[in-house]
Amino acid sequence: RKLEIVGNLAKRMLNANGINCEFVMTEDLKTAVKDADFVLAQIRVGKLEARIKDEKVYSNKVKITGLSKIAFFAANQSDEVALELLRHSGREMAKSVIGVIRKLNFSYEEEIDIVIAGSVNLKGENPALIRTFKQEVCYGVKTKVRFIPLEVPPVAGAVLWAIEELNKKGKNLSIRKRVLREFRNIL
Repeated sequence: RKLEIVGNLAKRMLNANGINCEFVMTEDLKTAVKDADFVLAQIRVGKLEARIKDEKVYSNKVKITGLSKIAFFAANQSDEVALELLRHSGREMAKSVIGVIRKLNFSYEEEIDIVIAGSVNLKGENPALIRTFKQEVCYGVKTKVRFIPLEVPPVAGAVLWAIEELNKKGKNLSIRKRVLREFRNIL
């Protein structure tokens, strides 16, 4: 009953804003995210108390980086639960990237650079997460992709994008190389 109430409210909000889309109401997480470009709402049980617990999970004294180190350590010991946790994380990250690629509607001929950032992704001590991420992205899009580890601050991408927009000629590789070199020199 609550699913119907909340789902119908969300559907009316979409319709009121002129957003015409396929709308699926389900309590099953796998069904909710399968082939979805967006997940509109995720409702939890437990009312305000559950929300407060969810929002405070990151303020707990156990550091997330410590937990990720434990997961990577266990995965290196062939712990199947830890390996599945890393693979699941890789699949979830891939869903976000695939959604963005589909939404931005890249041409199939254009190669897309996907910059991999974050210490868990770049320095993770077990390849299961990043390998799953790459496999899922490559499988999930028709466009050719290239994975690049982050070597310069994310603002470098914004600068390059602004230059390309100003030129309106596409990528100018000499300018691109110069900008990236300057950012590396700053670091």
